[in-house]
Amino acid sequence: MREIIVPAGIRLRRARDGDLAGVAALSRRILRSSNSLCGLSSGDNRAPLQGQLRRDPQEEGLAIFVAENREGRLVGKGALDSEGWLKGLYVSPAAQGTGIGSALLARIRALAKERGRGKIRANASVTSARFYARMGYLRKGGRLVGRTRPKIPTVLFEKDLSAWGS
Repeated sequence: MREIIVPAGIRLRRARDGDLAGVAALSRRILRSSNSLCGLSSGDNRAPLQGQLRRDPQEEGLAIFVAENREGRLVGKGALDSEGWLKGLYVSPAAQGTGIGSALLARIRALAKERGRGKIRANASVTSARFYARMGYLRKGGRLVGRTRPKIPTVLFEKDLSAWGS
């Protein structure tokens, strides 16, 4: 298994019950930022993670990981469901480009392999498409998601975990 490289001063761990408010706040900040870059208002996507965050993190094989800085503030979040779908990978705007997203994704990839998954799939925001491509994910299409109008444009990515070094 590949070593997971974590940026200095950052700790990756499983989410705990007390992380709910911090994870929700981080997710809202990222979604607001991402939506505005796509020309959508901040109200267009209020909380696609609400259902995910309300249920027990162990329910249905959902694993939520967080990245916290030296002060204990959450600066990143990533989750994997039992079917191998990435359920949100968010990094605080101030911490983007520091390796936190790569570290969270590596931890999620390791868990998917432990679970015997052959691939990981992700519906990613168009603003994160370059990140997933750099991480070796292949673009498989796009779609509009959300319960509100206008719908949010996303890009479907997939990573084959059976390949050497994936």
